[in-house]
Order: sequence, then structure tokens, then C-alpha cells
Amino acid sequence: MITPEVRELIRNNVIGNSMKVVDAEKTFKVSRHQIQCIKAEDPNLVKTQKKRPSKFTDKMKTEILMQLDQQSSTTLPELAKFLKDKFDVKILTQAISNLIYDMDISWKQATNIPALWNQPYLTQQRANLLS
Repeated sequence: MITPEVRELIRNNVIGNSMKVVDAEKTFKVSRHQIQCIKAEDPNLVKTQKKRPSKFTDKMKTEILMQLDQQSSTTLPELAKFLKDKFDVKILTQAISNLIYDMDISWKQATNIPALWNQPYLTQQRANLLS
């Protein structure tokens, strides 16, 4: 059983003063596991979730945006092939989908207007309605 005073000393030295865990083991006669548990119990410890670094460089992101701007109907497999050809990297379609989602990109789908709606009398009725 480790006393609260020793726990506090371990926290201060290992976390605060950057003492090596090996040195703390010898000094306080505790195991590595106990030191790791004490470090994890630290109330001041800020836990952060680290995301894996992205495979996508800024240049790749720019090229994807340019490709989508030129051809908005590009599919994810086509984008994956485009990146493989251009940058020689293999990227899963799910990774591209996640990137597009993270970048908050959306575009409107074009709605084709039926040719029947383009007749002069309908156009005139619309103009009368709006004026």
C-alpha cells in the first residue's frame, strides 16, 4: 500500500519535475505499474484524444477541391484513383468521404427543368406572378 504522501511525491517528481519512471521506481521502491496508475489518477491530468495524423496534405486537399469544382459528379472511387495517379498514394474511399465531411463540403444537386415548363405561356404566367 502506498501512502498518500508518497503518491504526492511520485506525482510531483514524475509529472512535475520530469523524473524518469525508472528512477522513481528505485527511489520510492514501487513498481512501474503502480507509478502509471498514480499518473493516471492525477486530478490535474488533461486527457486528450489524439487523432491519427491525416494522410492528406494541403496540396492533396486543394486538388480534391479543384477536381470537385470541375466535375461535381465525381464519385469517391474516381477521387481515390485521381489521388493515386496524381500523388502515388493509396487512399480508401472512406478516408476521402471523412475528409469531405470534416471539411463541411456540400453542394446543391442540379434539378433538370422539364422542357414542357419552358413554353412561352408558362414563362409569361411566371413573370406575371412574380411582378
